[in-house]
Amino acid sequence: MTDFSRIHLNNDQPIHRPGSSLTAIERQAITDDRNWFARHPGRTIYLRNPAPGEAKALSAAIGIPLPALAGEFPLKIVVAVIGPGLRERRPIWTTLDTDAPEEVIRAVMTLVDASEEQGFIGVIGKEEIALALGIDQPVVRH
Repeated sequence: MTDFSRIHLNNDQPIHRPGSSLTAIERQAITDDRNWFARHPGRTIYLRNPAPGEAKALSAAIGIPLPALAGEFPLKIVVAVIGPGLRERRPIWTTLDTDAPEEVIRAVMTLVDASEEQGFIGVIGKEEIALALGIDQPVVRH
């Protein structure tokens, strides 16, 4: 199987890179992602920590810094299935656990996309995530 990289940043067009331009670190991350989905056939998205050196390789390829921390939020990678045998990697700074359920990851990514479309840059809180998941929040009285 030929490796290639599809990196999705913000609401911009995804960046496609052929296998010949990938570092060994990226090839290994792609293989690890492929294997993860093979072991979890019911899943279509997951959250993981960057592989050692992956953020540096991605940053060099796309020309955008991907710091290990943005404020108090660590860099993580969302890997999503976009078609049969096709996945995309997407950097995100979040305190979500890497074992977060698929529904939570999807809700967060929907909120991120909506926020970026509206030009919002900031923290998406638990309340917004709960609302996106359809969880009623208790009324706060002052």
